[in-house]
Amino acid sequence: MKPMRRRIFLTSTLTLGLLLGSMHPAAAQVRGESLELKSRDRIVFLGDSITHGGHYVASFENALRCLMPEKNLSFFNAGVSGDVAAHALERLDAEVIAQLPDVVTILLGMNDAGYRAFDEELLAHYRRDMTAIVKRLRAETEVELVLLSPTYYDERQVAEGRIPPPGYNDTLIRYGEVCRQLAEEYDGHFVDLNAPLLQATERLRTQDENATLVPDAIHPAEAGGMVMAHAMLRGLLDPPVKRALKLQASGKSARSGQGEFKLRALSPAWDAETCSAIAADLDWANQWNPYYLQTSFLGRGRWKVWLGDAEPVIVEEPHAGKFILPASLVERAARVQALVDHRRRMVWTDIRDEVWKVKGDGTPDSRKERYAKIHSQTLKLAWVKIVVLSREIAALLAQPLVVPYRIERQDD
Repeated sequence: MKPMRRRIFLTSTLTLGLLLGSMHPAAAQVRGESLELKSRDRIVFLGDSITHGGHYVASFENALRCLMPEKNLSFFNAGVSGDVAAHALERLDAEVIAQLPDVVTILLGMNDAGYRAFDEELLAHYRRDMTAIVKRLRAETEVELVLLSPTYYDERQVAEGRIPPPGYNDTLIRYGEVCRQLAEEYDGHFVDLNAPLLQATERLRTQDENATLVPDAIHPAEAGGMVMAHAMLRGLLDPPVKRALKLQASGKSARSGQGEFKLRALSPAWDAETCSAIAADLDWANQWNPYYLQTSFLGRGRWKVWLGDAEPVIVEEPHAGKFILPASLVERAARVQALVDHRRRMVWTDIRDEVWKVKGDGTPDSRKERYAKIHSQTLKLAWVKIVVLSREIAALLAQPLVVPYRIERQDD
């Protein structure tokens, strides 16, 4: 068992944003304190194929790495395709507890509901097995626990010739209520992912009636993963850590000044080809830009500000506001995003697909034994490659980017 640690919540800098604007019953039910993330924390994502594929995992990882590079967080994907909560319970020792996590997120339920009309017995099984998972984590670890509601089932995307289960998304909402109740009972965080995906889909369809975030009705694609990560960030870390850029003139009555900033935190990037529409819909760049200008050192008036290679902006003193990222920062963020997605694909094929092969083979006890050995034995070489890539990401983020600035007072 990990040593006991105090549960401190940084409410002064990381305050929780409620997911409002919906009649969705779970939409605003989120824990009132923020998620505490400390240096070198390890985040484990337990789930089914939506986690196995890892779009939301990569988007969330990318955002946290970019926003908080100094924390050197690490991430472990524990998703297996086709899993229900009972399967995840079999893997809990090897793939969650043995990974010594500081934070565990749980996303299960899409398969538990059976892809059919609501069944009270299936819901009872889900409640039983989810409760068992949560109880064990509470008894055997000191993790910050995050329960995620099942995602949105887009019945308009059901393959031609197949009949969608009646009211399946409504059924999933009921499963999300179980997660909310467990978070409340066992001192965890809860984030609703169903409503944000549903609402974003509806907004996109006002522009394109064929738009979807869930192309096969079940699995959110890359843009859907971005919506999920956005909901998690807002529900757990809203607003993110803010970093002030203090502009200063040469003297009290000076009309100009210059200097430089050493920047590391980045506004997380996204794939422009597949995610531009949803990035604009979420206002992602402005929501997760960690820097703002602080000009309280300047005399009153209008100032023209040049930051690196970005277009100059006019500010009125006193001023504290976001600024347009220099191209050098955007390029760095895009490189990080590409490396994180490369890591996602490697984990998906080299690790998660191999773990998936254990499921259904042998008895529960024999599977637990194989799960206990798979990462240290069968998958050892794959992990070496992934660790090397993770170090490359960390090294890129560890390099501060020097951005010069220049300011000039503007005549009235």
